[in-house]
Amino acid sequence: PRPDMTPPIVNQFILFSPITNNVVTTITQGQSIGFGAFAKDVLSTIAAAEYTIQDLLSGTTVCPTLPVNPPANGSAVSMATDTASGPGGSGVFDSLQESIRAIVTPQTSGKKCLYAHAQDSAGNWSAYGLGPLLTVAPQADTTAPTMDSFTFSPPQVVHPGTVTLIVGVTDPAVAN
Repeated sequence: PRPDMTPPIVNQFILFSPITNNVVTTITQGQSIGFGAFAKDVLSTIAAAEYTIQDLLSGTTVCPTLPVNPPANGSAVSMATDTASGPGGSGVFDSLQESIRAIVTPQTSGKKCLYAHAQDSAGNWSAYGLGPLLTVAPQADTTAPTMDSFTFSPPQVVHPGTVTLIVGVTDPAVAN
């Protein structure tokens, strides 16, 4: 028999939780969202799947079809399977078609491109498939500014008079 040289295909991407009316809402930096797809092969069982997340390129509105400088095969973030040989599945990669999934938690804000690919049991890796564009909002600033210094002049005020107050304030959310 000829060896299997045909890689799997990854398609039918979906984001889930949080969703509203089947539309994914913007998530906040550090918030998790589910990411899934289907991996299919015609000759060998699916053996592994992984994803990578990249920032949308500056000045563009659409993700590139393939990731820019993708991680080497086998070195991106692993995905799990929740199907195997029928409904309910075993959670083990062991069939020609697998539902693959991961929990994605972006640590930076902005528009994100999600990609996934799969490996079959013959060792063939698919090309990365492009998933949905994800919008990640910055975390809310919940740290109050702090007052570093407070001075006034003149040191003694005679009524009526003018007082000058100098206050030093630091806000960790604002670059100094």
